[in-house]
Amino acid sequence: MPRKVELKILYESRDVTKALQKYLISLTYTDSTEKADTLSLELYNEDKEFSLTSYPTPDAEISAFIDGYFCGKFRIDSVRRRLYTFSIEATAIRRNSEIHKTKRNRNFKNTNLSKIVSQIAQENGLTPVVRIEDIQIENLQQNQQTDAEFLKSLADRWNCYLKIQPDRLFFVERDEFENQEPIAVITENQLIDIDLEDQTHSIFKSCTVYYHDPIKNKDLSYTYVLKDVPVGEILKVHDKVESLEQAKKRAIAELKKRNRWRTSGSLTVEGDMSLVAGAVVRLELNDLFTGNYLVEESSHKVDSSGYQTALTVRKIR
Repeated sequence: MPRKVELKILYESRDVTKALQKYLISLTYTDSTEKADTLSLELYNEDKEFSLTSYPTPDAEISAFIDGYFCGKFRIDSVRRRLYTFSIEATAIRRNSEIHKTKRNRNFKNTNLSKIVSQIAQENGLTPVVRIEDIQIENLQQNQQTDAEFLKSLADRWNCYLKIQPDRLFFVERDEFENQEPIAVITENQLIDIDLEDQTHSIFKSCTVYYHDPIKNKDLSYTYVLKDVPVGEILKVHDKVESLEQAKKRAIAELKKRNRWRTSGSLTVEGDMSLVAGAVVRLELNDLFTGNYLVEESSHKVDSSGYQTALTVRKIR
């Protein structure tokens, strides 16, 4: 028998839970490590209740609670009418949209990565949460990019996690998440569904960064080799770096990024709001897929069959 779940839905700050109860087919809240959180509702529309003037409109505010857990405030992006159903798609509200809209041209000189990230966060009225091994920057250009696009390029370059919330900006080394202790142990009999893949191809053992040293006026290279990968391809990166230290960090970051999804996939379990993006879970499966996994995305769905949580995961150790 499906577990009973307590739902609460607010539309423009009004509690519409009872009004929607008889129409609700499903509600899905999706939490991601880097993308904006989303909320989706599917409703019965046989009597065309939601095709009249009362139906929800794009850009309206909607909120949801699942078993008392506040999923957040969302702005409706789209509404869709089908023959017998009506669906609503909404995205987490951004307090400051300028970080995603205004393109900038500027240079950052004689500084470091954490100062650049903190400066951009504060310029956009956000509290910076920056936890990285710092990198000295002599000259870095933001060229016709929004602040969000520029920060995303820095996160990708240095293997960091970026998430922009309504009041905070997170820029954290991925290793920090991967070194967490598991918040839950999931066994075979707890699984509703599972689809994991271990890739043996396209795994890189080493990375060589080729770069030009302007001070020595020489073309140089640096190679980093992973000790825990017995066999793999050689990754070659031609890049603009300012020092041997940057070349080392680029090689390590690029290797980790390319090998990140070696063992990954999805699984579904009984609904659990503690299973959030960025958490670590341990799978005990009595085979090569046993290990610790980072939750990259969690999707919490409530419908007539009950409450289930679907996770997108990748193995970290």
